[in-house]
Amino acid sequence: CRDHEEQIHSSGRSGERRPRDNIGYLKDWHLVNFLSQRNESLPSWPLYTTPSFFQRDLLNDFLRRYSDGGDYKFVYWGPSGSATTLHSDVLHSYSWSYNVVGMKKWIFHIPELQRDNDDDDGRGEHYNSKQFEVIQNTGETIFVPATWKHEVINLLETISINHNWITAANVDLSWQCLLTEISSIETELQSWGHIPDLDFAARENMLRGCIGLDVTSFFFMVLVELIRLLSSLYGVDCDESVGEELDSSVDRLLDLTSAIFRLRNMLCIIIENSMEIIDGGDCDVHLEKRLSSVLESQELANEALSCATNVVKMTDRFEP
Repeated sequence: CRDHEEQIHSSGRSGERRPRDNIGYLKDWHLVNFLSQRNESLPSWPLYTTPSFFQRDLLNDFLRRYSDGGDYKFVYWGPSGSATTLHSDVLHSYSWSYNVVGMKKWIFHIPELQRDNDDDDGRGEHYNSKQFEVIQNTGETIFVPATWKHEVINLLETISINHNWITAANVDLSWQCLLTEISSIETELQSWGHIPDLDFAARENMLRGCIGLDVTSFFFMVLVELIRLLSSLYGVDCDESVGEELDSSVDRLLDLTSAIFRLRNMLCIIIENSMEIIDGGDCDVHLEKRLSSVLESQELANEALSCATNVVKMTDRFEP
């Protein structure tokens, strides 16, 4: 990774400094997953430990345990002047970024004041919103709230560790992201006219290809975590827990019951399979059909739905 101190140059607008677009930048490198699949001669200790306040992670724990090695844990490595243009993070997830070495400039746009922007360069030259900048140095961590648009410029050659993750606090935002993507896929399929209306295996494949998660995985992610939290609440040993252990303090109990309440409501929404309004139209997720297509069994799909329904009944007491 060569140093490119001259790659940040004047854009011609009030002396603003901008990165060039032709700089190589290693992004989304699944280094943790890569090392976990190497031979046994490698050290057994982890590459790094996730900070405790970022450990309550539904997404990566579920993928690690139940998928074929997928995760949202990345390493970024780029020279001075390399950049990530204006975007919000995948799945409306939270994210955190730790600088192993180097320096980044983050430009955050406050969501409530954002407006759509059609600029070709993706930087939002006419982006009329309030924003603020943060300089991140070596050894510092940045937290990015869900749905916050941001852009990042490496001011020096930089290596960083980045995680996207979902908790009970933003799982509803991730569901809305899935619904929006489902609607987009249906619109595209209508223009193609080749995929049968009942081919939900193809629809789930397309959803995974677009955002890395499908409705089936999302359903099981919520269900498995809700069962785990209920087991913790009632003192049943779980095979593995996510994040910090839940103790008997009042604060931790409130945290636990709050997470159960949020996940229960999310599971209810998924199970009821109600018509969600997206961009002025209806979008039926067809949960049962998606489950049976991915599980390749109507019986297993029925059992999963029955299990989820029973879990929801168990948590009726968590209604406000």
